Amino acid sequence: MLSEDENLLSQIQQLIEGNELQFWDEMNPKLKASIKTGLEQSKAGMGMVHEEVMKGYRAKLAK
Repeated sequence: MLSEDENLLSQIQQLIEGNELQFWDEMNPKLKASIKTGLEQSKAGMGMVHEEVMKGYRAKLAK
């Protein structure tokens, strides 16, 4: 039974990965470029933690 479950999980994973690739291929080129830029900036340490950004917005809204 375990091998059947592993086979099913493998098939589900392949389906999900295939859909992700199809989604990426069909995505607007400008959106893809924006996502890639954001990932590069994140890897370079540029950016802020979500909680810190939200804290700043909440402080501005409270005024």
